[in-house]
Amino acid sequence: MSQPPYQPTTTIPNKTHLFSKILVAIDGSEHSFKAAKYALDLAKSIPGGQLFAITVTSIPESYHLKEEDILNKSRRTSNGMEDAKS
Repeated sequence: MSQPPYQPTTTIPNKTHLFSKILVAIDGSEHSFKAAKYALDLAKSIPGGQLFAITVTSIPESYHLKEEDILNKSRRTSNGMEDAKS
């Protein structure tokens, strides 16, 4: 016996969506950037859609990098993604 189709909990006029917030992980690979592009297009297609990207980096202590430098580079990268979104 088949089950009835899942009924979404959020209804928007003329469209029905299961979610409005999307989280995508980016590891620098080509596949992760393709996933990010897909997630961005999906978020744009949903009224009120939001996209959150996350990346995690492990930096060996031997690199002797300052936390401020790492955060600044991350912000510049993030700003570049914002420009690509427009």
